[in-house]
Amino acid sequence: MGVMKKLGEKTKDAASAIGSKTSEAVEKHSLNVEKGKHEKEIKEKKDSIGEYVYSAYSNGEEPDKAKLLTMVDEIKKIEVQIMEIDEKLKEK
Repeated sequence: MGVMKKLGEKTKDAASAIGSKTSEAVEKHSLNVEKGKHEKEIKEKKDSIGEYVYSAYSNGEEPDKAKLLTMVDEIKKIEVQIMEIDEKLKEK
């Protein structure tokens, strides 16, 4: 095999490896961004629970347990999504 052909193949292999690594890095970044959005959403929902409970008690009322459980269930669903993202990140 000629030197130029070997050089061409090595260059092609290197470019392919770089492209693969770049694609992987972009995917990791996207997963981390998605995870961050979910974490922010959880914080907002927890804040909302706190505001709801505070408002109810400050008005001399009991917070609606069913409403609270619904809010907690929403957070748990998002936590599952975060765990799934973490699993994908471990695979990378």
